Amino acid sequence: MRVPFVARWKGKITPGTVLNGQVGAMADLLPTLVGLAGGSLPAGRTIDGKDLWPLWSGQTSSVTRSYAHFHWGNI
Repeated sequence: MRVPFVARWKGKITPGTVLNGQVGAMADLLPTLVGLAGGSLPAGRTIDGKDLWPLWSGQTSSVTRSYAHFHWGNI
């Protein structure tokens, strides 16, 4: 499943950039926004998300991660 996500930040994100990597918006937005705000994630808690800023800003072309696939019965 692919769902588009649009991000704009003048002078920080290059216009017209298209990224095709897999990310999880619900999990990845927390560490990304906390990092951009200059904060830190809580110690002693497992945070599944990844900071996407290196991807969005062009510092890297992919985010290393592993995904678990779930089956929710007979849906």
